[in-house]
Amino acid sequence: MKIIGKLLSRNMKLFFRDKTSVFFSLLSVIILISLYLIFLSNLQYDSVKQAVGNIKGIKFLINSWIMGGLVSIVAFTSTLGAFGSMVGDKEKENANDFMVSPIKNVHIVAGYVLSSAIVGLIMTIFAAIFSEVFIYIDNGSLLDVGSMVKVLAVVFLSVIMATVINMFIASLVRTMSAFTAVSTVIGTLIGFLTGVYVPIGSLPSTVRYIIMFFPPSHAGLVLKKIVMAKPLSEVFKNAPSSVISSYKTQYGVDFLIKGHNITISESILYMVAVTVIFFVLILVVRRKSKIK
Repeated sequence: MKIIGKLLSRNMKLFFRDKTSVFFSLLSVIILISLYLIFLSNLQYDSVKQAVGNIKGIKFLINSWIMGGLVSIVAFTSTLGAFGSMVGDKEKENANDFMVSPIKNVHIVAGYVLSSAIVGLIMTIFAAIFSEVFIYIDNGSLLDVGSMVKVLAVVFLSVIMATVINMFIASLVRTMSAFTAVSTVIGTLIGFLTGVYVPIGSLPSTVRYIIMFFPPSHAGLVLKKIVMAKPLSEVFKNAPSSVISSYKTQYGVDFLIKGHNITISESILYMVAVTVIFFVLILVVRRKSKIK
């Protein structure tokens, strides 16, 4: 455990000292906040206002919606950035030095995985707290204890899923230049792939299905259902059910696949299944690399 602890500390220090890694981990967040302040909030505000009138709670609703997307994005991009130390070690052939040292391979892998997961938890929980404070300051209300516990549980699961997926991605990359390129592409596109930059209901059906099968989208879906429960009931309390249903479908609070509304339980099961699948893929990749 002491060896894993030292490797964990080393990897986390490498990440937080590397301003480039931290920047690319937050790239999608910077893009999202910029788009939100420039036009996304006004676009959704006008849409909701047109549907229900100028009633209290619309800003609370919109801010809660962006919180769900923001937190799910941070979980993915921060864990990816933390695997930069693993790619850097491969490029510098530090991994070979580790292999001939008394340190067991399982300890090395555990160091990478745990450091990525802890970085992800730190960054994602910080994003959730930041979002809650912003919502409260902007005339919203804080989540109750039960909802906050649910949010933390989803954060934990989404970070674990993201860690496993990103370890698989990092295991296929050999150089830091390639890793930076991959991080840039993911950091730029993930807002689209989670249906945050553009409302999912305004996209072609093929693109909508891609988003609905993109694993981090389900983390965002579950988070939105939790954090938006109160503002949804306040804003749409006098609106017809068709108006509420239309809003949820348009903004990705509900995922409709062939007429079926995906439940929270189904999204969680999907996230767990994806985690298991990518864990198996990691084992396959590592076994093949050992054979070579």
